[in-house]
Amino acid sequence: MILAAGRSERLGNVDKLWVFLNGKPLIQWSIEAFIASSEISRITLVTREETVDRLAGIVELLSKTKPISIVIGGATRMHSVHNAVCEVDAPYIAVHDGARPLITFEWIDAVCKAARGNDCACLSQPVVDTIVRSTNHSEVDRIPRNDLYAVQTPQVIRTEVWRQGKVVAETQGVEVTDDTHMATIQGKPVIHVSGDRSNIKVTYANDILFAEQLMKQSQPIEYRTGFGYDIHRTAIDRECFLGGVHFEGSKVGLLGHSDADVLLHAICDALLGAAALGDIGVHFPPSDERHKGRASTEFLIEVNQLLQDDGWVIGNIDATVIAEAPKIMPKAIEMRTHISGVLKIPLDKVSIKATTNEGLGALGNGDGIAAQAVAMVYR
Repeated sequence: MILAAGRSERLGNVDKLWVFLNGKPLIQWSIEAFIASSEISRITLVTREETVDRLAGIVELLSKTKPISIVIGGATRMHSVHNAVCEVDAPYIAVHDGARPLITFEWIDAVCKAARGNDCACLSQPVVDTIVRSTNHSEVDRIPRNDLYAVQTPQVIRTEVWRQGKVVAETQGVEVTDDTHMATIQGKPVIHVSGDRSNIKVTYANDILFAEQLMKQSQPIEYRTGFGYDIHRTAIDRECFLGGVHFEGSKVGLLGHSDADVLLHAICDALLGAAALGDIGVHFPPSDERHKGRASTEFLIEVNQLLQDDGWVIGNIDATVIAEAPKIMPKAIEMRTHISGVLKIPLDKVSIKATTNEGLGALGNGDGIAAQAVAMVYR
């Protein structure tokens, strides 16, 4: 079960479970880790009544591979877990703080396996900081840390041990701090599995930034490369646009349904190809009258948005224009500046080169202009 019933009081007015980390709500990372665990048969989310509908949206998205249910939490951690336990018919329960988004299915599996045949197991880490007891800002005691451990989640406990622990806690008036406490108040041992310091519990605003950095460092980067090519006939009655720049005074322009900017078209195709999102003809078909005479810069803007929506970041673009005329390189910096501005990437990530076709073929005769582009993207 994943606890998501807290009110994030130490974070201010922001519900930390719905803060986005790397494109997903914080709570979703924990849910996906439990879905991926081979030791977990079903998932119960414990939340507040006012967030049920919002959480139900994620459940609908993720519950296709493993059953997920939602229950309303209580005023304390023990009451929240109790409400979920009432809905559970399993020999063990695994309880996790929804505010620990960096949990992995490997850690979940490890704790579950350690608990099997025992009463309770948890993730933990040795305490490395000096611990003192202080009153009125004055140190009154210094606690040796040699045998101190910081307990993390998930914590896996035999269901009957948890239920009996609740009875003991209420009878003896014990304020239970977590689920391992349910075992220890009965004198039952807890198996400790070595966790990791990255399994942090997001509590304060700075923890969100820290968690995001840890998440980025732990995730492998996927690189993709795409190639684009375009060619258009020249026409004396058309304006010439290349790389989003108007070549005033050019004797010929390019014939096409849009402004026929072969360079931007090639770059669009390279970006779309790298992300496997189709090609320019799919997204901006020449049969669509909405694109007649349209500036290709607008195509590039939309392609960039498609990549962003799919989580891709542009690494670099290298493009070559093949033309006898006009002269490209005098305007290369202007074209690079325009493209980098549209894509919101540094200028040094956009390269534009030019060559002729040495008088050979249709391009060499000036009957057309072509462009090739290579793009690298990553996520």
